[in-house]
Amino acid sequence: MSHRFDSATDLVAQAQRQRLAQMRQTARAVPLSAPELVAGLLKQIESKCWWIDKFGHGRNARPAHEVEQQRHNLAVLVQAHDLIRDQGVGDGRKTQSRQG
Repeated sequence: MSHRFDSATDLVAQAQRQRLAQMRQTARAVPLSAPELVAGLLKQIESKCWWIDKFGHGRNARPAHEVEQQRHNLAVLVQAHDLIRDQGVGDGRKTQSRQG
């Protein structure tokens, strides 16, 4: 019985991986300029900062593991933005003074 459960679990996991791969491929097909990428990252960074500020503490606080995951996600976004900026892609250099 356990083997059958593992097989069903494996099938579900495989289907999820395939769906995620399809979604990533679809996202890659959307034409975006370098300035659009930089602007999109900055919007996501701002949104993540507001989420952490609102839900990271106080009466609206989310569970600690959720807050830590969002802090990690913020670090990924900021470092991706910095990498693009440091490579001089798009208008990343111009956004540095606005980002602070």
